[in-house]
Amino acid sequence: DLRVSMAESLWQLRQHRAAMDLLVAVLSDFPRQPDALALFKDYLDELPTPALSAEYRSKIK
Repeated sequence: DLRVSMAESLWQLRQHRAAMDLLVAVLSDFPRQPDALALFKDYLDELPTPALSAEYRSKIK
């Protein structure tokens, strides 16, 4: 059923966004971890849209 599939996709997106927000918060609190921050920035380049990548880049302190 298409509605079930869409609901599952939205749930997964919400879970992904929650995980990304947590990663941003943790990395912002530990600025002495340049390797972790660099890996995260590389991951941001792999996000499906430039807007999503830019959104999370703007959250990194």
